[in-house]
Amino acid sequence: MYKFELPKEMTKQLWILREFCGEKSIVGQIRFAVQRWISEKEAEAGCALSDIQEARERHERKSN
Repeated sequence: MYKFELPKEMTKQLWILREFCGEKSIVGQIRFAVQRWISEKEAEAGCALSDIQEARERHERKSN
């Protein structure tokens, strides 16, 4: 687990979304946003991030 803090204004906006717009819990909103961001990065890369990690590890093993 990672501990991090959000700016107060962002926390307030997430709270408003939850309370008045029927959105998920604040944690749920954050998880959704992070997953969406990861999906966008995978689309940019053209493959799953785990594939990139595996390829890099294979390359490092071959280099050593």
